[in-house]
Parts: sequence; structure tokens; C-alpha cells
Amino acid sequence: MPDCPETVELLRLLFSEDDAALAARVPNFPLTQPAPRIAARAGVPAPDAARALRDMADRGLILEYIILGTPRYALMPAMPGFIEMQFIEPAAMDGAARRRAGELWHQAMRGDYGREVFDFPTSSMRVIPVNKTIGARQTVYSFEEAEKVLRASGRISLAQCACRSSSAHPCGAPRDTCLMLNAGSDYVGGRMGLARRITFKQALDTLERGAQAGLVHMTTNNRPPVQVLCSCCACCCTGLISVTRLGRPAAGIASNFRAAPRPGAACAACGVHLPDRWRTAV
Repeated sequence: MPDCPETVELLRLLFSEDDAALAARVPNFPLTQPAPRIAARAGVPAPDAARALRDMADRGLILEYIILGTPRYALMPAMPGFIEMQFIEPAAMDGAARRRAGELWHQAMRGDYGREVFDFPTSSMRVIPVNKTIGARQTVYSFEEAEKVLRASGRISLAQCACRSSSAHPCGAPRDTCLMLNAGSDYVGGRMGLARRITFKQALDTLERGAQAGLVHMTTNNRPPVQVLCSCCACCCTGLISVTRLGRPAAGIASNFRAAPRPGAACAACGVHLPDRWRTAV
């Protein structure tokens, strides 16, 4: 995270000084270490470290895995990661601190943090098309790309959208649209209890409901297995807000497709075939 006023204040809201000192000795995922090893590196008693690490894991700040009966810990990315975990209902964080954390997150993503996350040649996010043709009539096709992602996922859970839940002025788009997949489903739904397990058919219905609300399907731009599949709006969701404010959204978000007129035709930018609710997301 960049060293800017918003991120510094946000981290101070989430981590105490002791938490931060201990978390600095936790390895980055996928490496994990048990509490005694982390305690030795941090120079604190093992029982104290074990309690503090478990508490941070309970608050969604670091990862905890039980391997051969032993808890092992790893750092969680900031985004997507421990920031969103504070706003998935029912999150542990509440009240004035939660509202302030939401304000800081959205402010940071409109500034230095947004540039750090998205202003690179390789995008951290990619868009999954809804496979709709734009013409005099709209024809709905199958969600081939999104369906492919879901079919490759062994476990699927449904959670609340952290971006719309954290926004000071949330839009009216559905909130129960965030799909956690594979290990993401196990952790957010199982370890944290912040998502409910759903079927493949229910996941497809969730994507369709999001598409009907004008939401953009996005996931992380990494090799499978995919851990999260979001349905984003351009008014609340930090990813879309950031790339549009950077002034080059096509470069900031990866996609296997680009919009273009059919051969021999030219786009007049009339907007006739684009519903109003989609314009801000383009």
C-alpha cells in the first residue's frame, strides 16, 4: 500500500501497534508459519503471539489455516483481501470506525492507492463479458466465460458486496452478488462465516441478476483457480471507480474482448443501444 494519509489512517484503524509489529513477521501467502515460529521472529512469548494471531484472523486481517491440526498463518493482500473483509456482512467491524474505514478506502482508491493497484501494464483485474449482442433487439446468450470460471470451481459461496456495503452513498444495485470460489469459498464462508454455500445454478442466477442490474462481472487477473467473482457497479465499486478516474479504463482492466463496430460500420456514439445504467461502467 502507498504511504499516503488515507492508507496510514486506515491501517491504524484496523491494526494496533502491537498487531502491526506482529503482522510484520507473518509470511506472505502462500507461505505459512505456526504461531511459535512467528513469535520467535517477533521476539514475543508464544502464547501471547498465538492469541494475537488468532484475534487478527478472526477480524479478517490475516489468514489462518489448520494444517495437520496446527494453526498456521499468512498475510492477506490488502485488496482484494483484508480491506473487503471488514465490510462483508456481518463483519466484525462496526459503528463509527467502520464508517470511517469505508470513507478512507474509497478516498484512497480515487488517489494514490488506486494508481498503485491499477496503473500498471499488467492489470490486477479482468472483466468477464455477459455475452450480450447490442443491436435493434438484445439477444441474451449463455454466460460462456463466467460459466467456464464457475464450472472450474469446486466450491461456491455467496457474500455481500464489500464495496456497496462500505459506500457512504450506496446505489440501489443488489448487494448479495459477490461469489467466493474454491479456497475463497472455504475461507470466507467456512473460517469467517461471512458467506453461504450455493449451487452452480444459483451462482449463474446471481450473475444473471447482476447483469440485469447493469453490473460488470470482474475477477482477479491471475492463473486459475479463481478465488472471487464480483459483480461491480461504477458508482460504488472501488475497482471501476479507480480505473475510470485514471483516464484509461481499457488499459487498467484486462479483458479477452474489446468493443468495436462491425466491419464496414462506424460508431456514431449515439448511445441508443446502451442502457443508461451501463454508461457509467464503460
